Amino acid sequence: MECEFIPLINDKGGDITLVSNYMAIAISNVETKLLESVMLNKVRVNNDFYKYQYGFKQGHSTGLCTHVVKRTIEYYVDRGSHGFATFIDFTKAFDCVNYWILFNQLLDDGVDFNFVRYLVYWHTNQQARVRWHNTVSSKFPINNRTKQGGVLSPYLFTRHVRILLTSVAECGIGCCVEELSYRLRWWTFPDDLYTVRA
Repeated sequence: MECEFIPLINDKGGDITLVSNYMAIAISNVETKLLESVMLNKVRVNNDFYKYQYGFKQGHSTGLCTHVVKRTIEYYVDRGSHGFATFIDFTKAFDCVNYWILFNQLLDDGVDFNFVRYLVYWHTNQQARVRWHNTVSSKFPINNRTKQGGVLSPYLFTRHVRILLTSVAECGIGCCVEELSYRLRWWTFPDDLYTVRA
């Protein structure tokens, strides 16, 4: 239940005296990662909306997602349409997850009560230290967040925002990149890839 934060500079050309120019990566030990891998299989519920998670997922990346968004917009703009996009800033997203909402969501999914209880205990008793070069701080409690760099964190975060993903996916507005049964070449997209929903 202990982790160590390593501050990393976001913009090396920026002001290194600003706290906002740093992100903290939590380093977990091997035992924690093994335990989280086992727990993931116990708490993960198959859901179609998990497919919208691009980052931290095998075979996917935020770079791939960005590429698809850019090519989609280019497709419509090249054919005389306007492209409108809405973005949500999830810069501090993992840090803002409310444990109690998340744990209730897991219970709603039918996750075994004992596993949720274990997660409650684990997350509410987390402690951390900060390492800066060769100096280590004293321990302090972590009261709200999923672990940046944790095995469980990407799934837990996606579960936490599933209502938002569901609302956007089911609103029936915008374009849809159809699922294809063949592999796409990196820079080539067939004309019939994109369809517009009324």
